[in-house]
Amino acid sequence: MKKAGKEEIKTFIKERLAELLNIDPQSIDENAFLVEDLGTTSIMIVDLLVAVEEEYGVDMQSRFDLVEPVSVNLVTDRILENMEA
Repeated sequence: MKKAGKEEIKTFIKERLAELLNIDPQSIDENAFLVEDLGTTSIMIVDLLVAVEEEYGVDMQSRFDLVEPVSVNLVTDRILENMEA
């Protein structure tokens, strides 16, 4: 499992989201909800979670109820929780 700090993880998530959404990573608000505010689809979220699992070696899909609002900060917190578990 790769260890990383909170800012590094946020940057990784924002870069992956930016690729999926074809936008500038700097334009992504860390508190914005991925579906409601950024317009990601469920497939994009699954792609993001798979990228996180590959990069950090953590099981992310079991850490989310995909009907709950999800933000960059929430994903980051769940990664860190999983790394500590």
